[in-house]
Amino acid sequence: MGRLAGKLARLGGAGPGSRAGLSHDERLEHPAAADPKQARIAALRQTLDGMAARERSGLRRSVASGEADARDATDPGDTPEEGLRARVLREAPALATHGPARALPGHPEDTRHGCVHTVRSWLEPHHCHGRVPVRSALDAASARVAELALDPSLSGVDLRRMLLVDTETTGLGTAAGTVPFLVGVGYFEDQSLVVEQLLLTRLGEEGPLLRRLAERIGEASCVVSYNGKSFDWPLLRARFVLNRIAAPTLPPHLDLLHCARRLYKRRLARVRLVDMEREVLAFVREHDVDGSEIPGIFLHFLRSGEPGRLDAVIEHNGNDLIALAAILGELAARYAALRRELEPDEQLGFATVAERAGNAALARAFAEAAGEGGGDARCTADAWLLAARLARRERRLKDEGDALAHALRARPDDARVHLALAKFHEHRSKDLAEALRHARHTCPLETEAERDHRVGRLEARLSRRSSTPRLPLSAGSRS
Repeated sequence: MGRLAGKLARLGGAGPGSRAGLSHDERLEHPAAADPKQARIAALRQTLDGMAARERSGLRRSVASGEADARDATDPGDTPEEGLRARVLREAPALATHGPARALPGHPEDTRHGCVHTVRSWLEPHHCHGRVPVRSALDAASARVAELALDPSLSGVDLRRMLLVDTETTGLGTAAGTVPFLVGVGYFEDQSLVVEQLLLTRLGEEGPLLRRLAERIGEASCVVSYNGKSFDWPLLRARFVLNRIAAPTLPPHLDLLHCARRLYKRRLARVRLVDMEREVLAFVREHDVDGSEIPGIFLHFLRSGEPGRLDAVIEHNGNDLIALAAILGELAARYAALRRELEPDEQLGFATVAERAGNAALARAFAEAAGEGGGDARCTADAWLLAARLARRERRLKDEGDALAHALRARPDDARVHLALAKFHEHRSKDLAEALRHARHTCPLETEAERDHRVGRLEARLSRRSSTPRLPLSAGSRS
């Protein structure tokens, strides 16, 4: 409808071939008096009115992205945000409402920066999200969290002063036309989690909201988000710039999406926040609003002044914040101490992270647990290859050979295992015959030329060894 309205506005202006003097009502009453162009305008208006009528009867629409809002602007010189505001005003004869108006969740709150509509709730220390207490985030050791995130800057931070951050926006892009209309933050007061959600009730009035957010960030020791490094923070930083407000210096930033990808990429096809809730917390949301509907729900509120399903969006955002705390606590607990009941592919995920973080002892424990856990052949072989790699670095020859033997039993045809065994026997155990046997099965990991070169080298070494005469033992040696 937005593009149709824009086209209508451009056609309605006087220009070459247009006729002035007849009002819109007169043209509708006397279509014969209008020229063909005006007849087209009348037809477009009728189409637009029909679309508005269908929307009033309950048709929901959503915005695909902020860039789409920018294209709907009637004035080509408008900024993307002005385009979004123009669209809301242009399409507003407001949706018809029936019955008493519903109250908007939360209340306006006066701050030293101005009025901010705030929704605030407190969760007691015993509150669980699924099977995990939310306060478990406070038990996480910062050194372990730094290893999980592969970010040394998180080591030593006071996690009691963490700030959980999540936004709901008018689109999925980070361009200027995308507006974060709901900014949720979570922080701990003693053992209780405070969920504070800042709601934008009118476009163009972000200043107090952003300044309040900057205060919260300034008080935090670190920021915790889910995809915040790629989406939430770049978008918020752009809003600070567009509103001519100094963006706060961000403390160390823990993006749990990155942790989830490293730990669960073998186990889960997708690692959305709701997937992690189900896998890690045993929590499944019921009647949750779909993310694709959220922009349309907010635009409905702007057009009509009625909250509509905005309370569902606020609940969705609150659950995201609570999930961040619980997932952080549970991942840190699983990483800090080996749990044999975890699935082998999850153990392998933790082993891989521990190896990258330089924690060899923990990586070895997780890798061996994954190898012995009865997982599929690929997972088992990968686990023992990792254990062998760790043993090689620590010069534990027997442990390396045992791990490679386990890997071979799991996947006898795996070229990676044969290549590792070929190198092991050639350079460490010095069993050239065994090295040659495995070297013949390294394709396609190695090219045929590389394999042939390795095989030729080993055959030559074996040939030289067999042709070297053995000196007879001297009498002194025999004695």
